Amino acid sequence: MIATPGQPADLDHQNQQMRAVVEDALEKLDHHGTCCFSLCPGPDAPVVGMATCRVCAVVIALRGVLAGEIVFDSAREQLQRQDTDSLTGETGRLGSGRDDTGADTTAPSAGTETSVQAFPIRRILDVSTGHLRFKTNERLGDYEGLSADPTERGWLLYVPQEQPEQTAAEHNWPDELLPLIRHATKHGCTYIKFAADGERCAEFPYWEW
Repeated sequence: MIATPGQPADLDHQNQQMRAVVEDALEKLDHHGTCCFSLCPGPDAPVVGMATCRVCAVVIALRGVLAGEIVFDSAREQLQRQDTDSLTGETGRLGSGRDDTGADTTAPSAGTETSVQAFPIRRILDVSTGHLRFKTNERLGDYEGLSADPTERGWLLYVPQEQPEQTAAEHNWPDELLPLIRHATKHGCTYIKFAADGERCAEFPYWEW
C-alpha cells in the first residue's frame, strides 16, 4: 500500500523501497515494448474489457500504484481479471468478432458468459471395433437401453451410468459389451469410441472380420 502521513516511518521507508521496485519494473516493461497484439489500445488508454493486453494491463496497474490511485490488492485483482480474460481465448478479438479461422468470437452478452473451467471435460475409452462381433457392430445403435451414434469409422457409445448389468439382462445385450462398459466405468470414462483403427486389448475377446 502507499503510505499516508499518519503511518509509521518504517512503513514509509518500505513504501519507498517498493516504489523503487515498481519504477524499475515499469522501466523494464518500457524496453519490452508493451502491446502484445494490434487491437490493444495501449498503456496510455484506460483498460478496455478483454481488449487490453496483459502487458499493458500490468503497466496501467503499476502506474496506478505509483500514483496512489490503487493499492496493491486492487492491482492484483485487476491483473487476475486480465489473466482470466486471456484464458477464455477472447482477448483482443472484440474489434472484428472473428478469429484467424473466421469463427465468431464475439463476447457473450451479460448473463450468458461461461468460463473455460465451466465446460465439462470427459474421458473416452478408445477401443477397436474388433472387440465387437460383426453382428454387434452392425446393430450397436439398435439395442434398447444403449445410446450409440455412428461415426465415420465406428461408433460413439455413451457409457450407462446406472445398473448396466440389469439393463443388459433386460434387453439382451451381446455379452461382449458389458465387460467393456464395466472397464470404461472403472476408469471414469463417459464414452467408448469404437473405431476400426482403435486400440486392441488382450484382456478382452477380439474378432477378426
